[in-house]
Amino acid sequence: MAGRNRVSIYRPEQSEAVERHREIAVAAGIKLAIEEGRLRLFAQRIVACSGSTQDRYEILVRMVDREGAIIPPSVFIPAAERYDLIGAIDRWVIRETLSVVGRAGRLDPQTHIHLNLSAASIGDVSFATYAIEALEVSGVVPEILVFEITETALVSNMAVAAHTVGRLREIGCQIALDDFGAGLSSFNYLRQFPVDMVKIDGSFVHNMTVNAVDRYIVNSIHQIAQELGAQTVAEVVEDQATFQLVSSLGITFAQGYAIHRPEPLDAVMSDHKVCAEA
Repeated sequence: MAGRNRVSIYRPEQSEAVERHREIAVAAGIKLAIEEGRLRLFAQRIVACSGSTQDRYEILVRMVDREGAIIPPSVFIPAAERYDLIGAIDRWVIRETLSVVGRAGRLDPQTHIHLNLSAASIGDVSFATYAIEALEVSGVVPEILVFEITETALVSNMAVAAHTVGRLREIGCQIALDDFGAGLSSFNYLRQFPVDMVKIDGSFVHNMTVNAVDRYIVNSIHQIAQELGAQTVAEVVEDQATFQLVSSLGITFAQGYAIHRPEPLDAVMSDHKVCAEA
């Protein structure tokens, strides 16, 4: 796998097999975590850069081991994707998020909840039906939901992805194209799939205060999205200087540690700024 014309020293602790064994162990832990209720929902705020008071929150998932330590998604999500468990995580996140939001009572009409969808869910013909039924059970209005999908998710099964996206938009949900600009065909998918929001990949946003090329790319993506009637979100806004720059470019929203560090969804829903007054 490493290629020809080389000498490789085998070290058991660094072998590909050991990595696979670790992933298998993590995958088994994911199934147990779902069964034992050891997944946790967090939320990160997305703020308007100017002229709007609407609140948006992206839902993030964390796993907790049996000792109570939080396992970050960078550890368990790759294993979940490799061993076909990511679809089950997506469904758990949707069901639990809608349950928490439903219990919180009537939300401010300007509040939106962002949910990430994997390639497995986008390519699952039954997923849209599952999401619609979960909405009906929860009593949450579909207009507050924004489903975030990546270019990778779209390319995995274009026909089914188009059907899933279409059904979700029909009931009033919004669609955001996540990590936009990272792939080679990003603009092509923007032509094919009508979206309400474009999230500009953080790799361009992170250094745009010191890198003119990144700044031009971010501005170009924003301008094209505007022409297509989509709002924009600058991801990975890590400091005030970056926030001021994206605001000056006219980008609609910003997200990152300079804005809000993720916190448990229950705490966010109990905040008086999110829950509307009765």
